[in-house]
This record gives sequence, C-alpha cells and structure tokens, in this order.
Amino acid sequence: MSAVDLEAIALLQEIEARYQYRSDPAYLQDPDFIKLVARGRALIPTLIYAISAPGWFAPWECVSALGQITHEQPFPDEDLGHLDRIIGAWKAWAQSQAESA
Repeated sequence: MSAVDLEAIALLQEIEARYQYRSDPAYLQDPDFIKLVARGRALIPTLIYAISAPGWFAPWECVSALGQITHEQPFPDEDLGHLDRIIGAWKAWAQSQAESA
C-alpha cells in the first residue's frame, strides 16, 4: 500500500466536522473536498485506509471521493444509504485492483 497522506486525512476530518449535522451532501461543493478529489488516483490508498481504519475517518466523504475519482460504483443501487455495505464494496474493489496490478 502506498503511504497514507496524513494531510489529506486531517482535511477529511475537518470537512466531516463542518458537515456532520447536515443531512444533505453539501460537502461535495466544499472547496477543500474539491481540492482533495483533484489529487486524483494518488489519493485512493489514503481513502481506502480511512474507511478501513477503526472508527473510520469521514466515511461518506471518502466513498464520495472514491466514486468521483474512479468514476465507478462497486456496489448495487440498493446498497445506497447503507454505509457498511458501501465500505465493504470499496474495500473489495481495492483488493481486486491490487490483485490485478
């Protein structure tokens, strides 16, 4: 696994704190979130780490960023809203990417 970007983790935590009590995905328009996504595929190992770590770091923000960066959705539509299933799908996706590399 590539090195975890601690700066990105801190930024994800800040974004999560700013939007934690909002029910809409307003963070998607947050300038810091947009900057993170702009880092592209280099950020994927950090995002996978963040959703794999005990207690998770900004899970909705991470799975949203993964989708925007990869242009993929490795889970069925019926799993939308089920964070545990979405995270499991992204972890399986990351494993399959590592195996095919």
